[in-house]
Amino acid sequence: MNPSEAKILIVEDNSDHAILARICLQRAGFEHINLVNSSAKCRAILKTQIFDIILLDYDLPNEDGLAILRRLKKQKLTEAAIVLVTGHGHEKIAVESMKAGAFDYIVKSGDYPGILPNVVKRVFEKFQIYREKKRMEEEILLRNRELQALSSVSTVLNESLILEEILVGAVGKIAKHLDLEAVTIYLKKSHEPDFLLAAGTGTLAEISRFRKLTSHDFEDIFSALTRHKQFFTDDLSATSLDDLATEGMRSLVAFPLVHKTKVLGALLAASKDIDYFSERRLKLLSSISSQIAISIQNANLYSQTDELKNNLENVFNSSLDLIITVDSDGRIRFFNERFAKIHSGADDFLGKNVLDFVPDNRHDLFKRKFEELKRGCASIYETEMLGPGGTGMPCLISQSRLKGREEFLMVIKDTSAIAQLQEQLIQSEKLSALGQMIAGAAHELNNPLAGILGYGQLLLEESLAPNVRSDVNVILKEARRCQNIVQNLLTFARKQNSTRQLIDINEVLKGVLDLQTYQLRVDGIDVTRELHPSLPGVFGDYHQLQQVLLHLIKNAHDALQKKPRTHRQMHIRTTSSGKMVQIIVSDNGIGISAEHKNRIFEPFFTTKEVGAGTGLGLSMCFGIVQSHQGKMYVESEPGKGATFTVELPVLPAEENTMPFEVMNMKPPAALIDS
Repeated sequence: MNPSEAKILIVEDNSDHAILARICLQRAGFEHINLVNSSAKCRAILKTQIFDIILLDYDLPNEDGLAILRRLKKQKLTEAAIVLVTGHGHEKIAVESMKAGAFDYIVKSGDYPGILPNVVKRVFEKFQIYREKKRMEEEILLRNRELQALSSVSTVLNESLILEEILVGAVGKIAKHLDLEAVTIYLKKSHEPDFLLAAGTGTLAEISRFRKLTSHDFEDIFSALTRHKQFFTDDLSATSLDDLATEGMRSLVAFPLVHKTKVLGALLAASKDIDYFSERRLKLLSSISSQIAISIQNANLYSQTDELKNNLENVFNSSLDLIITVDSDGRIRFFNERFAKIHSGADDFLGKNVLDFVPDNRHDLFKRKFEELKRGCASIYETEMLGPGGTGMPCLISQSRLKGREEFLMVIKDTSAIAQLQEQLIQSEKLSALGQMIAGAAHELNNPLAGILGYGQLLLEESLAPNVRSDVNVILKEARRCQNIVQNLLTFARKQNSTRQLIDINEVLKGVLDLQTYQLRVDGIDVTRELHPSLPGVFGDYHQLQQVLLHLIKNAHDALQKKPRTHRQMHIRTTSSGKMVQIIVSDNGIGISAEHKNRIFEPFFTTKEVGAGTGLGLSMCFGIVQSHQGKMYVESEPGKGATFTVELPVLPAEENTMPFEVMNMKPPAALIDS
């Protein structure tokens, strides 16, 4: 600013001195000079005009210049550079004036008219420097405050990826650091037209209609936001937002929260100060709005990623297969719940080498396959891994490289059940083939047996020597034994239609046990029952299932008779696993060797003494259970008893109205008679 542009106020009660001072200054180039002659007029003019320099006379009527100086500074009526003019020249006055805030002082000496312009110029130059320094200090303070506000909001936005936490924290920081009476943040979902209140403080959050920004209620704001424009008003009383004005609000601004080209929401702020939203503050709020938009997008992406992660984990953890990922060194980086469950539910698998879960005799195969995998060759192969309790578990492994990563996926399918099903299928095929063969043989044997029995009966009617009659009785006895064997063969081989009905397995068991209770007690066998109180019913042939249970109990009975009488125990239990009913018959008898266990369901296989069994009992039981769409298997170790388990499906009645092909318990009469 040039000196000629400086505005000077002379406060002087002596008109001659005042005019002289003005003339001197005008000659020096100062053009804007005002004169007043009292403190009252000084205060009055300062309320309407702004001055750069005030020449304040010390000797004024009613009040000295020093007192006026102190009042002006205390009441902050002006920021002008005040020069105290005195005719006394006392050093004490000069010191007091400087302490009170005077910029300089000048003594009315003989050369006063000559030195006044130089003093004013010097003061003006110093004041310019002072004012620029003060402006810069204020700018720095304001900038620091803005940076503090930005930093505070940024900290909140970066502290969390949870959207609600971000927005609530941001609203609080904005209101605090910018001294705003009301701040709200709205979110807009892509499939919804309106902006919904997500977080807020102050009046905006308390007025019910501001909980949602609609095109109907907030046409101007809504239009600006959807066009990616800010909305601003400094006269709320003249808008449709007059309900805010009644709450004391004077001005309001709304910023769209935009990420790329998508409007994610809006930031609204209101103030009781009509001049609050300066250009500087609008720029600050615009910067904050951009940060909030980025944080909202990040939070949305985090939420989507977290949901996807949870979905994938749910998929992996719902799988019946064991799923793991390993790095190039074979260390486990991920495992699903099935893997943890198989290995006793431990949770410290991360970082362990996958070979720790492979039997020693399979290490070479696994290493070879893993090297192939690292070379990019995906494969599927059968091997064995360690299962529950460290036992071997046959499995099928499907392995491949994860795209874009130095990690590998292994899906491990436990094939123990499949192997068991294969064994059952082989057994079923054996039974089917054998049934066709023995049906014909049994038919052919029935005819000569009928002749032998018939002629034997006729011989007994004759008068025979005692030794001959004894021989004929032996022949008839052995012939009847052969007939029983043939009948069992026919029972095993032939099928007939049987309409099934709903059966209570517990009742069948109770009936079988009632028949066997006496003999079991006589032989010193302690029988315990554990029957499920609400066991679901099954659909089947009552007599066939009765025969299966009777045979299992008799088998356990026979095994227990080979133990001392004081340690004979049989446990019978029924349970349900949802879609299947289980009947479990256990004993602590002599057990079954591994060699015999693999053949236990084969026809004609028996471990009993010659003449004590035909080896068809368990084969027939197996066939009956299979015809009921069930499963039958045995668990046993020599010397530790045996456990036979029968599983039968629980099926809806409407699915069992048609007759099924099942094993007949009695040979057809036509075959017996032929």
